[in-house]
Amino acid sequence: MNKITLKKINIGDNSIFFNKGMNIITGRNMSGKTLLFNSIMYILGLEKQFPVDKFDFRNLYIDFEVKNIEFRVKRDVGSNKLIFSGGINEEVRVKSDSYYEIYNSILEPSFNFGEDKLAATEILKYSFIPEFKIYSDKTDTIKKILGINVGYLRKSKERIKVFEQEIKDSESSYDMLTTYMLNVREQIHELKNIEDSNIKAFENILNGEYLNIRKKNIEDKNFMKASIEAYKKLEMSCDEKFYKINDKLQNDFQNLCNEIGFMNHYKLENEFLNRRNIKSASLGENRLLQIIITLILSMYSDERYENSTGILAIDGIDYIEASAIYNIRDYVAKKCKENKLQYIEFTCMKEDLPKEWIVHDLNMGGMFNWL
Repeated sequence: MNKITLKKINIGDNSIFFNKGMNIITGRNMSGKTLLFNSIMYILGLEKQFPVDKFDFRNLYIDFEVKNIEFRVKRDVGSNKLIFSGGINEEVRVKSDSYYEIYNSILEPSFNFGEDKLAATEILKYSFIPEFKIYSDKTDTIKKILGINVGYLRKSKERIKVFEQEIKDSESSYDMLTTYMLNVREQIHELKNIEDSNIKAFENILNGEYLNIRKKNIEDKNFMKASIEAYKKLEMSCDEKFYKINDKLQNDFQNLCNEIGFMNHYKLENEFLNRRNIKSASLGENRLLQIIITLILSMYSDERYENSTGILAIDGIDYIEASAIYNIRDYVAKKCKENKLQYIEFTCMKEDLPKEWIVHDLNMGGMFNWL
């Protein structure tokens, strides 16, 4: 999957320019941080509605870059249309087939087999952590990031079920035809004034239809058997890939926990995190777990996870311990220098931040000076 880098967001007469690496937007409570975060998601088409409806914003657009090609996407308040220009010139409706196709063509997610038209937007949205989002089971999305086409598997399974029902229906037709033939034979032999040759010809027609249906039924059953075997092999190969990559994920998770000083009581398992333990976690711990997992999966790396976006945006990082925040920033800064990540953070805490990291201070007005 191609790495995406945000370059600029424009709302009304105000713009914010993003660095390729660290981007921190500061502001006190109610200064517009969450509004700005949600505006980014809205303009990209990842949210249906604009965060506020009482202000008539104009000229909303985002510039972004993929594979050194620049794109612009515009979206008006209250509109479900995205207007792309630059690398692609097209107008699409949010959640339409064209909408999914255009993001797939830009980001080019890859899988071990088949295609998934929903993958690009789903994976991109996963890289944005809203303010009140806590860890939830997104195993399907995570598997897509790992390059496993769970959507294709699910559709294949659904097709097999439909085909199984069709075979059952054809067997019912076969049974009905058998009964019908027996009844017809009895009736035509009781009829008078019909030549034996005509009776024989009619029986041949019935026998022909009977054999055709029987042959089709046998062919369908054989095809069904082969389809189920192929599906099981496909499912097994996906499971093998999942468990193999899951070992890498476990190591990355543990290493990052150690680096930021977080005591890891939540061992990654087949479903990535034990739900029972997650429910007992505090809000801060839960939030931190969400950030760690998303951070690992968002970092762009060809040899690690196939469909990483290379971008991570967090609103509301202030819910976790200050020491963990500083350690996460230090870790992220290293990855940004390695060109593996573009990091966008919205925070109340401005103290001790390098000036080059701060791309906008909402306390100074500007983007939302009416707040």
